[in-house]
Amino acid sequence: MFTDLAIWMIGFGLGIGHVFPPFFLLLGLPAERVMTPLFYASTMVAGLVVGAVNFELSRLVVVRRLRLLAEHMGTVEHQLAEAVFTHDWSGCDPESCALPVVSNDEVGASAGAFNRLIRDAGPEPCGRERDA
Repeated sequence: MFTDLAIWMIGFGLGIGHVFPPFFLLLGLPAERVMTPLFYASTMVAGLVVGAVNFELSRLVVVRRLRLLAEHMGTVEHQLAEAVFTHDWSGCDPESCALPVVSNDEVGASAGAFNRLIRDAGPEPCGRERDA
């Protein structure tokens, strides 16, 4: 996913760098100053830098949130494995297994779906059989 994101961000930056010189001509700057190799190279480098910075910022935000989600799911996985091994389900209830939902985006929706899964799926939450 992040490789694709990097390709698109760098490509976007290069595209912007490629569009800038003709855009400056439309703004009325003289062609002898705009259509030089140095100016063109500068806009391409600026576009690359903007693309790279955008990629890093989005990677930092997304990776941090996905890592938190994965770590919390790993904790729940460990709780479930321990409960299956010991047959003690007291430490695995929906409250202790639930993931924090801190946003209304796709990561928050994933955490909410996981919480509904452990709360509503099949037998009692986290695998305990329902009392008859």
